[in-house]
Amino acid sequence: MISADFTLMEFLEMPKRSREPRGAGKVPVLYPFHGTHPKLITGETYTLKEVSIIIGVNDKTMHSRMKGKFILTEKEVRPKQEMFGGNNSGREGLYDRLEKPEMKLSDKWLRSKL
Repeated sequence: MISADFTLMEFLEMPKRSREPRGAGKVPVLYPFHGTHPKLITGETYTLKEVSIIIGVNDKTMHSRMKGKFILTEKEVRPKQEMFGGNNSGREGLYDRLEKPEMKLSDKWLRSKL
């Protein structure tokens, strides 16, 4: 847990947020978080960049998850999914699902190039 002497931004070595006008670009939008997460505080406001760094997903992913939303919830801060199969446990290959030796032999011949 983070001690009271450090804020979350200092702990993660992020620059301090400022609502002062910036030289270029838009002022970052702050989203309040409502839910339970080990690294986020309920009621605290975060930018999409901060949330993406904290939960370990791409900035564009957080932008897509928050499209049309104004509050961060547990659904938006879920971990990133595996490329194949999502967050599900490992799946058996198709070859292992074939029940009989005849089905495996048929599969082998059907997959061969003509």
